[in-house]
Amino acid sequence: RDTDAAGNEGNNVISNNCIKNVGFYYATSNGIDIVRSSKNQVLNNTVSGCTRAAINLAGSSEQTFAQLGTEKDGVILTRDNMKPYLVSNDNVVSGNDLSDSMLETNDGGVIYTWAIGYDNIISDNYIHDSGADFSWNFGAVYLDDDTNRTQVTRNYITRLGDENGNLRDIFFIKGQDNQIENNFIVNCKPGKGVARVDSQSGTGPVGNVVFRKNVFYNSGSSLFDFYGIAKQPENPL
Repeated sequence: RDTDAAGNEGNNVISNNCIKNVGFYYATSNGIDIVRSSKNQVLNNTVSGCTRAAINLAGSSEQTFAQLGTEKDGVILTRDNMKPYLVSNDNVVSGNDLSDSMLETNDGGVIYTWAIGYDNIISDNYIHDSGADFSWNFGAVYLDDDTNRTQVTRNYITRLGDENGNLRDIFFIKGQDNQIENNFIVNCKPGKGVARVDSQSGTGPVGNVVFRKNVFYNSGSSLFDFYGIAKQPENPL
């Protein structure tokens, strides 16, 4: 193990595990948790039967938006120079087989992120067969508040949502400078749209989202679901 620039442990590899039936004693448990940690690799795991997310990446409430304009080591922090002061940077989630998640909780997704640092990658995962039967949820990848500069690419997503559930969208996107591209979304049943772009909870405006070169087949009637997004943010930090 090693530590990241903010003093948190990292450089771990979680690979080639089969993880099943998680959280039946503690419903908010995730299959794999990476919290306040950088440069970890989550590779080629099979995760299913989770009461919450199959994979969760989390940082700190004192992340990007909270630190904007503050001084560290004599430097005024901006979005461009603050990476060394963030936690949960440079994690890779790739090649995993993820299914049957969010069985007993809501407001989440198969892969969920919150207040993570920069340059995390979610790629080449097989995300499938989650119905959102318990309550309303947000499908494959949920980039929650203060998730910035994250790449979501080349994931194959299929059979999310069913007639008994309340799956609202396949992607849930907040934060700044996130890229969602070259994903395949096939035979899913979102109730609202494939991609929801949403306002944040006290962590600044959403902006510079790239959503391109994704392939959709038989996956709902709407591409985008915009919620609470101002065309001209008053304070676009």
